[in-house]
Amino acid sequence: PRVLCLFGSPDDTSAFKPTMNAIFAAERHGIAIDTIAVGGRDSPYLQQAAHLTRGKCTTLPSALSAELLTCMINTYLPPPHLRANLEEGATSGVDFRASCFATNTPVELGYVCSICLAVYRDKRTKCIACDSSFEPQSNANGGTAPA
Repeated sequence: PRVLCLFGSPDDTSAFKPTMNAIFAAERHGIAIDTIAVGGRDSPYLQQAAHLTRGKCTTLPSALSAELLTCMINTYLPPPHLRANLEEGATSGVDFRASCFATNTPVELGYVCSICLAVYRDKRTKCIACDSSFEPQSNANGGTAPA
C-alpha cells in the first residue's frame, strides 16, 4: 500500500498532531508515503513522512502538467521494492529539524511539551497545542530551574 501527497502550500501547525499520527501509523503498517511539492515549496513534515516510511519526496518548480505527469510515472508508479533499481531524479534533502509549533520555523534547540511533544523555540508558560501549564522546577539549591 502507498499514499501520494501532492501539496503546494506551507505546513499548517494546527495539523501537526494529526499529520504526525498518520505518519507513525503508516510507518507501523508498512505504508509508503510519497510526496510531491509543487511550486518549489518544501514541507518538513512531509519530507520526514517520506523518509520514515521509505517513500519518495520530490520538489517540482511548477505545476506544469507535463513535468508532473513525467514525475509521477517515472518516480511514483513503480512499487517501492523496484525503486532502488531506478535512477534517482533530483531530490531535496530531508530537513530533520523539529518545527516550532507556534511559528512553524525550524528549531535547532528548543523547549518540548512533556504532554503532547510540541516543540517551541522560546520558553512558554503554557502549551498552545494541548493547553498544559509549564511549572518551574526547583533545583537542589531551592531556586527554580528552566522547565
